[in-house]
Amino acid sequence: MDRTPYFVVGLLCVVLLPECLGNHDAKRLYDDLMRKSGYNPLIRPVGNSTAKLTVKLGLKLSQLIDVVRRQLIYQTEFVCQFFSSLHQDGIGK
Repeated sequence: MDRTPYFVVGLLCVVLLPECLGNHDAKRLYDDLMRKSGYNPLIRPVGNSTAKLTVKLGLKLSQLIDVVRRQLIYQTEFVCQFFSSLHQDGIGK
């Protein structure tokens, strides 16, 4: 039986798994900015609370690429779990 697909998927999981753990510096920055500074998400930057608030968002190409990369990592993790469950159930041996 050819086990090459299992080897390739397993190798991808080992190589890409550390990327799923996240960035500790980014989490520390978020904690410092949002939690320790007393940030209140209920406060609105307008004089009248019923007034419209326009929010403009921008997206850089690098951010979009990062989203696509993370989606690929999650899909790869799903495939790894799928093949692992097949192997445990005795399918594909």
